[in-house]
Amino acid sequence: MNREEYIEIAGKLADGLATEHEVRQFNAYYNQYQSVYPEWDRVMASEKKAILDTMHQRINKTINEKNGGRRIRLTRWMSAIAAVLAIVVFGIYFFSQNSQQSIYKNDLAPGRNKAVLTLANGKKINLSDAKSGIVIKASQLTYTDGAAIVAIAGKKAEITTISTPRGGQYNIELPDGTTVALNAASTLKFPATFSGANNRLVELSGEGYFEVAKDKKHPFIVKSAGQEVEVLGTHFNLNAYADERAVATTLVEGSVKVSSGSHVQVIKPGEQALSNGSGIRVNPVNIENVTDWKEGAFSLNHLDFKSAMRKISRWYDVDVIYEGAFPDDMESGGWISRSNPLSAVLKLIESSGQVHFRLEGKKLYVSK
Repeated sequence: MNREEYIEIAGKLADGLATEHEVRQFNAYYNQYQSVYPEWDRVMASEKKAILDTMHQRINKTINEKNGGRRIRLTRWMSAIAAVLAIVVFGIYFFSQNSQQSIYKNDLAPGRNKAVLTLANGKKINLSDAKSGIVIKASQLTYTDGAAIVAIAGKKAEITTISTPRGGQYNIELPDGTTVALNAASTLKFPATFSGANNRLVELSGEGYFEVAKDKKHPFIVKSAGQEVEVLGTHFNLNAYADERAVATTLVEGSVKVSSGSHVQVIKPGEQALSNGSGIRVNPVNIENVTDWKEGAFSLNHLDFKSAMRKISRWYDVDVIYEGAFPDDMESGGWISRSNPLSAVLKLIESSGQVHFRLEGKKLYVSK
């Protein structure tokens, strides 16, 4: 098989459409692939397992949907799943002739857990990257392991702010038990307590994944960039970066109401509401491609190239500079862990043959 045939059959396997002959052909090539590219053996065992578990879930879900919930075909193809894992996650990377040595004079480390908490009195607290999140209680602020930092007054009028920089992420549990995962370059404003209020109102800029505690008497409302999302208790992702074309609300479970001016839409799980100030458009969406950041990955398949680069810019705290014109319908591709250094992500994208990168300090130049 050549490279194109290998990738085509990998796609069939992932979709549950490969024939028995193609499975045998793929496995034979995979065995050769392992011997030719021993770098695969140097990948950390914990990362192999994490990626393999993800692939199991995705392929299992696809096969179940295509077979009315029956799981028998997955067992027959267990050996093939490992092959799909290799090609989808690392295979294309090793096909690149430049993969054996870095083509960058310097490299950038991935983002980490870091944020700044600003209290109502203006006091700022740098949240340590040794922790992944904090818990807010009605009159107390604590790390998730219970180590107290500082007491807050607990008056509902007092607004507390938590902000992540580019290259940062953080988790927070609000006084009502709602949890919010904040992506890079994001800010969440919330009252020190929801006690005595008719609703639970917060404000978001950037991106956050919300798991809202159920409370039918007190709706949870998120304000962001000209729209409001109202829920009683559900899971959803909200992308409200100022440099994106629209505010994207993606529902994972439950039900949410999205309002923008006189426009109102109620969306169902697996749907995304796009609000740009002139209306709300609802589309079906692949949730995994939206919540990839929360799972520690870049899922770039069928994502427009400039959107992909904005994700990368925020996570690696790098400025992207385009040399020449790039069409708006140009797409990226690939899947890779966000724990990789920037060079690994760029090499994956470069393997498509569409673009070339040049990294100078914290400026990333992109050319065709």
